[in-house]
Amino acid sequence: MAVTETVTSTDLEFARQLGQQLRVDSIRCSTAAGSGHPTSSMSAADLIAVLIARYLQYDWSKPKDPNNDHLIYSKGHASPLCYAMFKAVGAITDAELMTFRRFGSRLQGHPTPVIPWVDVATGSLGQGLPIGVGVALAGQYLDKLPYHVWVLCGDSELAEGSIWEAIDKAAHYQLANLTAIWDINRLGQRGETEYGWSLDTYRRRVEAFGCHPIVIDGHDLASIDRAFGEALSNTGKPTVIIAKTVKGKGFSEIENKDGWHGRALPPDMAERAIKELGGIRNLKVKTQKPERSAAPKKPAAAVEPVMPTYKKEDKVATRKAYGDALVAEHVDHLEELLHDGRREALRHLIEHQEARLRQDRASHRDHLLLTTGQRPHSLAAALLEARKDVISSLDVSLRTRRIQRQPERVLNAQAREKSASFWDVREAHASDRFWTRTGDVAAGEPYASRPSVDHA
Repeated sequence: MAVTETVTSTDLEFARQLGQQLRVDSIRCSTAAGSGHPTSSMSAADLIAVLIARYLQYDWSKPKDPNNDHLIYSKGHASPLCYAMFKAVGAITDAELMTFRRFGSRLQGHPTPVIPWVDVATGSLGQGLPIGVGVALAGQYLDKLPYHVWVLCGDSELAEGSIWEAIDKAAHYQLANLTAIWDINRLGQRGETEYGWSLDTYRRRVEAFGCHPIVIDGHDLASIDRAFGEALSNTGKPTVIIAKTVKGKGFSEIENKDGWHGRALPPDMAERAIKELGGIRNLKVKTQKPERSAAPKKPAAAVEPVMPTYKKEDKVATRKAYGDALVAEHVDHLEELLHDGRREALRHLIEHQEARLRQDRASHRDHLLLTTGQRPHSLAAALLEARKDVISSLDVSLRTRRIQRQPERVLNAQAREKSASFWDVREAHASDRFWTRTGDVAAGEPYASRPSVDHA
């Protein structure tokens, strides 16, 4: 039996009812499709209900408004929850919700930007949070807009290195406009996750990376509410909300039970689940619209890019051509970054590549000086050279990683000893492609003649 009710209240009782509606609608659309991830959606329903009812600032009629907050589902498989949320805010109808995963529907198995309220496709786990860091960087340092970035992550994707790289960079750049919401429901596709419900393990790791952790019960609406408020008032560092949740929350037959990841409920089970969750609702939430009216900051005076040109017979690596094009296109923007006090970004990147390639610091001294305040007659030319130096280092690093170790059966003991002890890959000069060795081989020996080494 359907319960039709339109409410715009933002109290926690309404949020509780909204969470139940999000669960019911996640079950309904996935059961109709015969596939999907309802249990992964049900664990995060309370988190999303409180967020959209009380904190998210978004004008659904103007998805391109630069002042809108950003909500990224890094756990993109929880698309039934995402689409149930769109219904709750009035962005789509119930009829469209029920086209989930049907041929021709824009409501695909994972959200894609064909939907105007979706920033990025997140079918691949571990990608949403790094992208959220980029969006937060743009808002805080480039466009200088006061929006907030919220990223919903699953605990299985916390095994991805990209997640930890993301929070490392978020802390480094002090992105207080970023909040990661970790849905720790313990169960993945193949059983329990690496750390299960060991919330303290996650907390200590987050702290070690320099972010602000908040550990909560992901189904206690008052705790969720306080956590979101604390995240918005936090300054100087990003926030990671570590929420203990239950997979399949709300339906006792499958709550916290393995084997229900990525499985739609059969119609008979779906009927029982909907009844246990209180029936079908039609609650509508009026999300706060952004009160800001700021416009993205633009460079004062753009420099006309001078794009690189090549002869037909030139042999140019694609990554080098791409890097040169980026430099030409954005050299004026790099100049703005320097004027805005972001010279640390360039210096950090150069120093990082320098360390990885074990090159002598003196070989980069001139470029480091440029990024620490020494201004030559042409700042644009200086930035161009500094950027090219980084690209050159990256080029060498990528070439090094492609040197694969030969199978052990074809390496004799002497070669294995050399590969373990003697070879040191270096760039002899920025323009040549030769290698040197710390040992009995003279500098300048072509790398093709030396034993293969795995530097990946």
